[in-house]
Order: sequence, then C-alpha cells, then structure tokens
Amino acid sequence: MAVSKKRGGRAGLTGDDVGPAREVRMLIGRERELAQLSGLIDDAVNGGAHALLVRGEAGIGKTALLEAVGEVARERGVRVLYVAGVETEAELAFSSLQDLLSPVIDRRSLLPAPQAASLAAALALAPGVPGDRLTVCVATLGLLEHIAVDGPLLVLVDDLPWLDAASQECILFAARRAQGRLAMVFTARDDDVDDLAQRARLPELAVPGLDQAVVLRLLMQAAPDLVASVAEVLSEAADGNPLAVRELVAALAPAQRSGLADLPLPLPPGRRLNHLYRQQIRALPDDTQVALLVAAAYQGDELRVIGSACAALAGDVASLAVAEEAQLVRISTGRLLFAHPLVRGAVYHQSTARLRRVVHGALADVLQGESRAWHRGAATLAPDENVARELEGAGQAALARQGPGPASFALERAAQLTPDPQQCARRLLAAGEAAFAAGSPDRASALLGQAAQETSDLAVRAAANHRRGQTLMVSAQLSSAVDLLTAEAEPVKAAHPSLAAAMLAEAAIACNVAADCRRALRLAEEAASLVEGGAPLEVRALVAATLWTSWVFRASPGQAHPLLAEADDLAGSVDPLSPAGQSIAVALNLRLWTGEFERVRDEAMATQARAQEMGALSALPLLLVTEAECHYRLGDWTAAARAAAEAVATGQDFNQPTSAGHGQLLIVRLAAARGDDETGCRATIAAMITLAEDSGARSGIAFSVAALGFLELGLGRIAPSIEQLERVAQFYVASGMEEPTLIPWEADLVEAYLRAGATEDAEAALAVMGRRAEAAGIPTATAAYRRCRGMVERDFDEHFHAALQADEQRPMPFERARTLLAYGRRLHRVRRRAEARAVLHEAVSGFQQLGAAPWLAQAESELLAAGGRRTSAATRELGSQTLTPHERYVAETVARGVSNRQAAAELFLSPKTVEFHLVHVYRKLGITSRAQLAAALRRADAPP
Repeated sequence: MAVSKKRGGRAGLTGDDVGPAREVRMLIGRERELAQLSGLIDDAVNGGAHALLVRGEAGIGKTALLEAVGEVARERGVRVLYVAGVETEAELAFSSLQDLLSPVIDRRSLLPAPQAASLAAALALAPGVPGDRLTVCVATLGLLEHIAVDGPLLVLVDDLPWLDAASQECILFAARRAQGRLAMVFTARDDDVDDLAQRARLPELAVPGLDQAVVLRLLMQAAPDLVASVAEVLSEAADGNPLAVRELVAALAPAQRSGLADLPLPLPPGRRLNHLYRQQIRALPDDTQVALLVAAAYQGDELRVIGSACAALAGDVASLAVAEEAQLVRISTGRLLFAHPLVRGAVYHQSTARLRRVVHGALADVLQGESRAWHRGAATLAPDENVARELEGAGQAALARQGPGPASFALERAAQLTPDPQQCARRLLAAGEAAFAAGSPDRASALLGQAAQETSDLAVRAAANHRRGQTLMVSAQLSSAVDLLTAEAEPVKAAHPSLAAAMLAEAAIACNVAADCRRALRLAEEAASLVEGGAPLEVRALVAATLWTSWVFRASPGQAHPLLAEADDLAGSVDPLSPAGQSIAVALNLRLWTGEFERVRDEAMATQARAQEMGALSALPLLLVTEAECHYRLGDWTAAARAAAEAVATGQDFNQPTSAGHGQLLIVRLAAARGDDETGCRATIAAMITLAEDSGARSGIAFSVAALGFLELGLGRIAPSIEQLERVAQFYVASGMEEPTLIPWEADLVEAYLRAGATEDAEAALAVMGRRAEAAGIPTATAAYRRCRGMVERDFDEHFHAALQADEQRPMPFERARTLLAYGRRLHRVRRRAEARAVLHEAVSGFQQLGAAPWLAQAESELLAAGGRRTSAATRELGSQTLTPHERYVAETVARGVSNRQAAAELFLSPKTVEFHLVHVYRKLGITSRAQLAAALRRADAPP
C-alpha cells in the first residue's frame, strides 16, 4: 500500500489506498453500521451526494468502520481521500486540508483563478493573496466536485474535531453543499461532538457498544489462552468497547490471563483507556519517555525532525524502539505514527509543564517558519519581544493564507508575550479582528475588550471598541452595541471625527434594527455633522446610507431622496465585498423601498456572482435576502424561496443570525401565501419571535407577528389575524416607524377589520394608512391604500382603478391579484355580476400563476358565487393530479441529484416533509424512483 505523508499518527491516502496503514479485517458485530455506510457508497456511485458524521466514545471502533468503508469503496472503484485530525495540530492553519488534498492538488487548475490562487496560498504552495477566508472553502468544494466528475469520490475524515479550525471549516462547508458523486464520512468522539454537530448540521450514525457475546469473541481472538472466567470479567470491564478489549488483554500478565493471579479492579471506560496508556508510558525508560514527548509535541511525523530535537536534548531517537515494542508507536519509512491519538494525548498531558516547555524549545531550534514561532511561543514564560514579533509574523502569514482562526491564536499569544502595553494592545486588536473574521464573535469581543483596557492610545481604544460594537451587532446584542458605540464615540469626536462618525452610524443601524427609529435618526444626523470632505470615502458612504435609511423609516422622502443619490455615488467607489462595503449594503438594502426591484435584484445577483468567484461568502446572506425580497415582490416565488433558503443556510454558516432570521421569515410568508405547512409556519414564527426578543431586534418581532397575521388572514381566521396585526400597529407607534411597505401589514389589518364587520376600526386604520402612504409618495404604498379605500367607499370604482394604475407603475403580481379579488367582491355585492366575473377571472389567474392556494380558493369561491365557473384544467385538477407549486419546488430540488436530507436543509423543511411530498409527486407523475424524476418533470412541462 502506497502511503503519503500524514501528520500526527495516521497515514494519508492516494488513489485507492484506504485508511491507516494496516490490514483491514472483518468487523464483528458491526453489520448494521457497515450496511448504512455501504449504502452511502451506493449513493455516491449513483450520483447522490451524501455526508455522514459517525459518532461514539473513544475506542468504540469508528476508525475501524472508516477502514472498512474505504475498503468497500476501493473494491467498487471509488477513489478515496483520507485525513485524520490530531489534537496537538490545531495551531497550523490548513495543515489537515493540505494532507487531504495533496493527492489531487495538481487539479486545482480546473478552478477559477482567484480560487486556485487562494487554495494554493492556503496550502503553502504559493504566496498569500488578498481575499475572504471562505475563498478556500469554495475552492475546496470545487476541487472535490471536479474530481468526482471523473468518478465517484469518497472523503474520509477521522477525528474531525481535532482538525485545525481552518481545515475543519472548509471540509464542513464542502460536506453541507456537496453534489454529484461525492460522499463524505467523518468521525468524532461523543465528548467532542455536541458543538460540532450544531455547526456541521449533518446526519449522524451513532456507534454503540458491542454486545457482550461479541466482546467475548473478540477477547478469545485477541488472547486464545484466556480462561473463561477471566474472559467474562474482562468482557464486563470492557463495557462493549473494542479498544478496551485489546488494551485490557495487553495489560494482563500471563498468570492473570490463566486465572492464577488476581485481576485489577476495572475503571470507568473513559479513565480506563487513559490509565492503561499512562501505565504503559511510565513503564518505559526515561529517555524513551522524553523522545515520545518530542514526537507528541511535534506537529508532524518526520523521524528526522524528532531525532534532531532529541539530539538537542542529549537524547537518542533510537530509544523509541522500546515504545515501538510496546506497540505505542509504529516506525516506518522515516516516519513515526502513534498507534492511536489517545497515546499522543496521554504522552503529552502526563508530562510536566516544565518538561513540555523544554521540548518545545528543542523543536523550535530545529524548525523554521510558523512552526518555529509556535514552538518558541509554547516554550517561553516571561515576556519576550523577539518571540512576540515572531509569533505576530506567524499570525500575519496565517491571515495571508485566509486562516484567521489560527492567526488569532498566534496574535493573542504574541500579545501575551509583549512587554510594551501599547504594542500588546495593538496585537490584541489584531487578534480580535482575526477572531471576528473567523466567525468567532464572542472570542473577538473578549480580545477587543482586553485591547481597549490595555492601551492609553485614544485611537487604538476607539478602533477596538468600534470593532467590538460591530461584533455585538453581529451577535445580535443590539442594546449593548448601541451603548458601547455611543459612549466610546464621545471622547474621540474632536481628535478623530471620522472614526466617531462611523461608530455613531453603526449605532444608528443597530437602533433601526432594534426599532428605535427616533434615536436612530438623531444618531445618524450627529454622524453626518462630523463628516467632512476629507473623511475617508467609505465613512462618508456609510454615514450617507445610514442617514438615508433613518429618513426612510421615518417616511420623510423629501430628506431621503437626495441622500440616496449621494450614498449610491459614494458606495459605487467602495468594494462591496469589503467590511465597509458590507456595512453600507445593510443600509442600501432598503432601496427596495424605492420600488426598483429589478435593478436591486440584478445588482444583488451580480455581487453574489463576484462574491462566489472571489470566495467572499460572508457577503452572501444579506445579498440573498435582498434577492429573495425582490423575487417575492416581482412574483417569482420559486426563485424567492430558493434564495431565501440559501440566505438561511449561509447566514447560519457565517454566524449572521439577522440575515438567517430574515430569510426564514421570507420562507414563512411564502408558505403562508401558498398555504403550505401551516404547523411549520407557526413553529418558525414562534422561534423567530423568541430569537428577536432575546436579541433586542424588535423589528424582527414586527416582521414575525405581521407574517402570522397574514397567515391567519389567508386561512380566513379573522379574529386571530386582527389580534396579531394590532400588535404590529402598537409596535409602529412605540418605535417611531412610519414607512408603510417594508413590513407589509396595514392593508391586511384594514381587510381583516372589514371582513369582521368592524367598519369604524377599518376607517380609523385607513386614515393612518393614508397619511403614511401620502408621506412615502411611492406607487406601492399608493396602490395598497387605494385598494383599501375601494373596500370601504360607496363609490369604489375610482379607487380600485387608481390602485391598479399605481400597480402598473410598479407591478407586484400578488398585490395586484388581491386588488382584483377585492374589486370583484365589491362588484358582486352591488350585483354587477358580469363585471365581477371578468375581474375575478383575472384574480384567479393571478393567484393560480403564483400558486397562492388559500387566496386562489377565496377568488374561486367568489367567482362561483357570482355565477362563474372554473375554465382551466389546471384549476380543476389543483389538489388532484397536478403538482402543487411546493411539490414542484421539492421535486425540482431533488431532481438536481441532492439527497432528501440535503433538499430538506436547502428548502428549510424536515426530511420527513420532503419524503411526504415526494410520495405525492411520484404518484402524480406515475413514477417510482428518483432516477425517473427529472425526465418526468420535463414531460410534465412539455406542451400537449
């Protein structure tokens, strides 16, 4: 078996090689697990990408399962890539990814140039390049998918939590999005898996302990000389753990195996393995223990390096032969491999801190570059500027390779070893910014807080608190963000007005999200007063965009319109993928208010394409939300649902709960309009309200409650609809919010009042609605207001005609269909039945094209009452043999080749819901398998 370099104790793989470098034997008692893993290979061969997390306690046999599935894959002609995580390697960015991709890295030329360059830089194959850390994630996914085009590919990752953070992020990113003939299997110990499972969002396979009968068989295979009574005691002590079986047998003397000597009392499973290893290590000669510690501390497996460090300690690498005889390590072709990661951990952690520092110092003397810096940092106790400078260089090198997580730890350690307080604060600031870029806002906030406390430099303190305020905003701690930003802006206004202006603008954004619109406008105006012509362009753009947003929320178009032109001009010179550009985009997202849906959609999609190419994926959630909002208003609900689902997924990936929540609410509003999954809608809305309450994002509460009121209205539950929509009305009064269209609710409340017979309440709500629509001065607000006036006034024709005319200035198909339905109802009530039928037919057509089932039912009911009839086959068959819009959306998603679980994640449904829809899809289309789905959909779309 050809073995390539593998760090830290496991062999890497090339081509068809599988698993650690030892013979794969038949696994006893793991038939269920092997069957599930073999099915995953079947999926990969047949083009159904899949990923699985195998979890269990240490020693339970996860690695053996990886070996077995790899062997099965090799026999079926599937290519295998393998890597194993090692606990002591977390500092070196992308070290595990380098091991995983080394057999195929020459294929990186297939990637777009920016991705190929970033991947090469990350793997230390080329100089660093500027860009987002997530470029490397995109490149990793792209490379694996390119390899899978040539034939099915299986990626095996053992001990996933022990991969360095940068590699782990890239590999999990690929696992969540893999398509085609690509399968990925990961292992993790139960102790490490809780946080990982939440981040990974992958299906899991739990590996339980073996049955006692199976353990007895394993014991007799491992030691045929065991007497039955001893085997029974060991079987109970092993507690179903295969590694414990092997280690317990190895720890027994011959007399104990034969029953002639007493057995030691069994220890609990977790402590037992550690205890057994430590006993074996302590039994080794002192020089062997030191040599083992060198190997454990070294972030690699090259025997040459280990030998050089041993020589620096006046030791001899040859002493490791004793450890090899004890089966703690394997030495082959110039490399040292630990028998199990637990051995490495036991060696390292049982030694004294003083001896570990000595060993790290010896390794630093024989290494170069980042590795030398890390070991010097670990070997140093007292502040030392030379060591700190070297660690800072290592951190900057990691940043250049888009590894902000490891960079942050290097910079933090550099700060800890820095004698000068001002230099220390500067390095803590850099460490905090790197942690923020790595998606670790809590850690970033702590580091930035330390930086602010450490320095007496006003500018450094303000910069640290500015970034800390942004961190709090991303973490949805809005009140704390506003308090910090406003307090820390005050002392720097005179000396650093641009910095103070940026801080106040950020605070205004947070206030708008928190629904404190009056304070937001005051802060935005104060920020504008601090900006001068010489201020940095990105600060001027941010302040102009924020002030425009604040005037929009207060429904003051006279002040808002000139600012929009200025903000647009300034923002055009700022890179939209830069941090400053993304802050500006938060404000300019409200250009939806202008009704320029096509322009906003096209700009959002174009920027997405650039972000994808550059790998700047942290910009995607907001862009996807903007795209989804535009599609919704323009009537392309399938595209809206897809963009919203992607916004949820990417928002969760990149720790942006606000964008993820906005995407979820869009999905809910779409589902409510379509009449899909009422139970799921209510559960999601409840979760969104709780999240918004916890974070202080009161605008999110208003969006959620308005969506619930809209759901109830569509279902004809008028009293609950009024209850929810009145809550939104109270929110508007309390918050100072005046803009009438960004949160759609006023027209719903007026309609609900009228359907309940509460005419006076409808008139009062309509008066407020009219004032806001006139102040806003935009066609969408005018159309909604005139529709509601038509529902109330005796002479209603002119109002409905005005509403439809306003809609033609800024078409919104769903709102137009609602206007037609309301107009048809009024015509029917005054016995103008022929006119009513014509209008209602158009309303039916509009709702039908959108798939708005509850509203379609209302329009059809009104049409039938007015003497009309269903005229289209599609209408007659709705709910019988024609796919519902949601069924078609599920079918189209699955037809792309994704698994049910991946489709569920993409569509924001449960896997059971996807399966439920597919059952109906198969029946309606007359098919029996996924393989027939794409062709059946094409046939269904073909003209008769």
